[in-house]
Amino acid sequence: MSSEDVKSIIESILIILQNYWYLALPVSLLLLFAGKIMKNLVIALLGFSIGALGISPYVISFLISTPSFQWIQDYKIWIMVIVGVIFAILIFSLVKIAIFLAAFFAGASIGSYIYTPLEKLISIPENIKQWLIIIVPLALGILAGILSFFYSEKILNLLAIITGALLSTFSLFMILNKYLGLFQELPSKINDTTAVFMVSTFLVLFILGFFVNSKIKIEND
Repeated sequence: MSSEDVKSIIESILIILQNYWYLALPVSLLLLFAGKIMKNLVIALLGFSIGALGISPYVISFLISTPSFQWIQDYKIWIMVIVGVIFAILIFSLVKIAIFLAAFFAGASIGSYIYTPLEKLISIPENIKQWLIIIVPLALGILAGILSFFYSEKILNLLAIITGALLSTFSLFMILNKYLGLFQELPSKINDTTAVFMVSTFLVLFILGFFVNSKIKIEND
């Protein structure tokens, strides 16, 4: 994925958040602060956010480019909701598998990075080396996948906080842009000053979300 693709995705998300901030902001705040007390809802909201904000712009763009579906332009909000619901159901159904696969590939990648310098430091016979290059990443991948089952709730909670902080940041900036006329370059451009404000806001919200969820965990214990 090129930098232009990333820019296009961010621009599409910002436009959606500007138009439908009244839906995005409550969802993002739930993701940010409610991970510990509404786990199932948070999983569904993560899926909905991915579908509605990340996937639906491409679906809408594809449908509008087809002459038979030009009328879709008047129903963008419904397409966004439908795609969001579909992904909410998919993520809710496959969350354990998705976390296992993500952990497996992460562990296998780490195993590959560990093996490369290890091979140079230790003299390994050629007949063993050809097996170790497969076994080490595979073993670490399986280990990481197994561990993910025990820590899946923590992983999900962290993902929810990150997603909530990110969407809250984008939503707040687009509200300021729409109603107060601030950050006029959005959504087509993000200058250095705006980027600093956005990153700072994201970090503050992330820390706040992490702190609130930690306190809820302590109280529940």
